[in-house]
Amino acid sequence: MGPVLRLDPFLFTEWEDNRERLNTVTFELEVSDDQGRDALKSRTSEIRSEILKLLADIPPSTIGDAESYEALKTQVQKRIQPLVPSHPIRRVLITEFLSE
Repeated sequence: MGPVLRLDPFLFTEWEDNRERLNTVTFELEVSDDQGRDALKSRTSEIRSEILKLLADIPPSTIGDAESYEALKTQVQKRIQPLVPSHPIRRVLITEFLSE
């Protein structure tokens, strides 16, 4: 496994049946080398913004099985890879997903 950048958890709400649900998701981004991790760190605000936009488009209640986790990780990678084009993101990991 290569160097990993752990992002702070994302907290967001979803309305379902007139009830607010609080959701938390935490991502880790694996890159090939320390330079890639440093490049990601320098763009953390932009990365978080892109992920938040993505999460706003996906109802968290649709995420809950292995297939939807993989789809979310793929979408996150597609959104943030252009921010660090010279440092390939090897993997996106979901290390926490809570929905209350």
